[in-house]
Amino acid sequence: MIFSKDPKTNRLFEIECLRGFAALYVVFFHVLRPEVQEYSYILSIPFRFGQEAVILFFLLSGFSINYSWSQRPEKTFRIFARDRLVRIMPIFLVALLATYLFTALAAREWIDIDLGTFIGNALMLQDRPRLGTIVEPYMGNQALWSLSYEVAFYLFYYVLVRFTPPAHRTVVVGITSVVFFLVMLAYPNQLSRFLAYFCIWWLGAVMSEIYIGRAQAKEFFLALLPVAFVALCLALLASNSDVEIDIGSSVLFPFLELRHFAGALVIALTMFVWSLNGWKWFRPLFAPFALLAPVSYAVYVLHFPIMADMRESLELSPWLTIPVTALVTLVFAILLEGPFQRAINRAVKARKQKISLTSQSHQTP
Repeated sequence: MIFSKDPKTNRLFEIECLRGFAALYVVFFHVLRPEVQEYSYILSIPFRFGQEAVILFFLLSGFSINYSWSQRPEKTFRIFARDRLVRIMPIFLVALLATYLFTALAAREWIDIDLGTFIGNALMLQDRPRLGTIVEPYMGNQALWSLSYEVAFYLFYYVLVRFTPPAHRTVVVGITSVVFFLVMLAYPNQLSRFLAYFCIWWLGAVMSEIYIGRAQAKEFFLALLPVAFVALCLALLASNSDVEIDIGSSVLFPFLELRHFAGALVIALTMFVWSLNGWKWFRPLFAPFALLAPVSYAVYVLHFPIMADMRESLELSPWLTIPVTALVTLVFAILLEGPFQRAINRAVKARKQKISLTSQSHQTP
């Protein structure tokens, strides 16, 4: 697989562009789709695939985490957990508080904080409203459901690479995901759903292994098998379902899950084939999205309460409030990903140095 690497940042250009694109697309899905649909259902169809954009995030996450972890000289759980928590949790907790504040602002009153749901989200137990869900996204912030999957995938990933030989990892992931998918069908629960979806995330990790040079192309197709099997099972269930479907809005079982797994197949195959062809025409199509990549995470977790909930409470034209709330979201995202995250990183680094100095002083006779 071929990617363009920035020697200064060590980041891969195509991955960054796709990250920015996915974040912006989710915003369009939540904000533009409802407005466009009022004028024309047909015109709204290109904006109706937010679920598939989240699956793209999963694949990119698997790629990025495996790529960055492979370059770490020291691979302890403490370092892995610290890196992931520092990157995910501070901005996520701010997003939870912002979700409450902007929802209260939209309601024009202080509302019940719903402490139980807040804690459940802070513990990364949230999911979309479906059988087996422990707690729903806080205050209806629909973008938050996928973050619990990310944290679960991180834990599964560390256990996998720590205790499973490289040659067996893809097979172990495939068997585990298929088994827990079947468990999920019989007894819907969140842990089984996390494990069933892990094969999607791992597919991204396998692509990074191929790029690094530690795996062959055949590993990619092996990693596709459990995703394809689950998609086939879901397609069979969907063919016998009497649930009414709607393009890009089918969020009931088994259509939501089918969209996820079938979407993963299409997106992963597209990335794989496109990379083998040198990403022809990619740069003119996706280069602008690289600008959004550095703040994509904050945009993703913040945009819904600002650009959907609060905007809808304003008695103004949506074509005026959309750019205004987009600007507010972007400013908050830049502040969070910039000064705020840097301050968190400095505090963690200072604490690490303090612990190191204390440890050395204790060892000095």
